[in-house]
Amino acid sequence: MRKNYTLLIILGLLTCFSSSLLAQDDADSKYLVGAVPEVNGKVVFSRDFNIPGMSKEEIMSRTEAWMDALMKQNNNNSRIVFTDADAGNVVASADHYIVFSHTALSLDRTRMIYILTATAKPENLKLEIDKIRYIYNEGGKDETFPAEEMISDDYALNKARTKLSRGYAKWRRKTVDYVDSLFLGAVNMLRETEQSRRNEADILGANRQTTIVVANNEEKPAAAPVEAKPAETVQPVVKAEPVVAEPKPAPTPVPVAVAEPVQQTSNVPEGYLEVDADTITPESIAAGKGRLVIAIGTDIFNMTTLTAEAGGSLGKQQDKAVVYTIFTPEQDVTSLQKADKYSVRFYPNGSEKPTVIFDCKKLPSQPAMEGMPQMFAGEVERVIVSQ
Repeated sequence: MRKNYTLLIILGLLTCFSSSLLAQDDADSKYLVGAVPEVNGKVVFSRDFNIPGMSKEEIMSRTEAWMDALMKQNNNNSRIVFTDADAGNVVASADHYIVFSHTALSLDRTRMIYILTATAKPENLKLEIDKIRYIYNEGGKDETFPAEEMISDDYALNKARTKLSRGYAKWRRKTVDYVDSLFLGAVNMLRETEQSRRNEADILGANRQTTIVVANNEEKPAAAPVEAKPAETVQPVVKAEPVVAEPKPAPTPVPVAVAEPVQQTSNVPEGYLEVDADTITPESIAAGKGRLVIAIGTDIFNMTTLTAEAGGSLGKQQDKAVVYTIFTPEQDVTSLQKADKYSVRFYPNGSEKPTVIFDCKKLPSQPAMEGMPQMFAGEVERVIVSQ
C-alpha cells in the first residue's frame, strides 16, 4: 500500500512538471520561427502602418514628436540623428535598457542599441528597427553582442526550431516584447483620439504582423483568418502574415524621370549616363534594397572605400540635393573626415555594379557623441546612373 501511495505521488509530480513544461512551450510559441525576421542575414524588424485619410505632413509631424519622446527614455545617448521632410524620413539612434529580471538584491539588464528609421507617405508610415546590438555588463566588464548572434533563429532556437535555446531565450523574449511594445506605441501615436485607441490584444498577436491598419473608430477588427492568405473584409484588420526575409531581388535600373539631357562630361564611365539630381527619387537608394558604398579618391588602384553600415538616404538642404550616410560607432571614418569630396555608390542587393553614383562635396557635420553613429552629409555635384 505504501509503495502504491509513493508511486502515485511520483506520478502526480511528473504530471505537474509535464504540464508546466507544456504551458511554458505554449507561452513561448510567439517567440519561435517568424518572431525575429532577417533580411540578407541581418535582423530587421519592420511594420507598415496604413492610416486612411492622414496626410504625409501629419504623419511626419506626429512621428517626429513621438520618436523625440521615445529617445529621451532611459536618459542614455539616444537622439534623432536627422530628418528630411521632403523624403518623409526620420532616423534615430537609440540606446535603451532591456530588463531581464529585477529583485531587491539584483538587477539583470542590457543596453540595446539600434537604429530606428521612419518613412512617411500619404496614408502610410513604415518603421524599421535594425543595426541592433547589445552592451551587457558581466563581471564588471561591458561586452558587446550583435543581434545576429543572440536572437536569430540559428542561435536562439533549437535545431528543430520548436523551442527556445537555453541561454538565449531571455534575449529573444525581451527583444521581441520590446519591439512589439514600440510598434504598439506607434499605433496609438497615429490614432486621432484616445477613444479610438485599441488595447494590446487588438493590435498584437502570436503572429508577427507586417501591416497594421490604423482606423480611428470604435469598430472591432475582424477576426484574423487561419490561413496565411488574409481573407477579404470591409473592416480594418491586422493582416496576420508571417514576416519572412525577402529574397534578394535581381538588380533593377534606377527609376529616372524624363528630363532634359544633361551635357555629358568626359569621365562618365562606359555604360552610365549623367542625369539631373532631381530625377533621382529617395526610393532609388532605399534602406534594405542595397548598400551605400563611399569611395574616396579617383585612382581606382589607390582608392579608399567605406560601407555605410547604418544606411543613409537622399534629401535636400537649401534646395540642393544631399546624400546622407550613417556609420556605426565601430567603423573607422577617419579617411572620410579628412576628405573634401567623395562619391556615394548604391549597390542593389545581389549586384556587384552600382546603379547610381553621386559625386559629392562634403558638408560640415557635428562630431558624434561617444558610442553613437556618425552621420555625414554630401552635397550632390553630379549624378550618373547605369543605362
